[in-house]
Amino acid sequence: MAERTVRAISPEGAVRRFRKGVRALTASDPGMAAIVKEAGPPPIALRDPGFPTLLRAVCAQQISAAATARVQNGFSWDQYVSRAMSAYENLLN
Repeated sequence: MAERTVRAISPEGAVRRFRKGVRALTASDPGMAAIVKEAGPPPIALRDPGFPTLLRAVCAQQISAAATARVQNGFSWDQYVSRAMSAYENLLN
């Protein structure tokens, strides 16, 4: 297997690739095209390269997965509202 060289992309290059990807997506998916037309293109958040950025991305993914699991496994709005109201009433007393 040939060795592959990975080179960093400039912030400007990342923005160009992102915009190109949005154009390709909206060209191939009418639903996404309508969303982008109405709301505008999604924002791009550029971060410094390196381990801290990787760690932040992994942590965000784990939090997102945990929140999704909580919602899918019976998050109860009634229970949430009840607890919030109790806390509010305690503040008033």
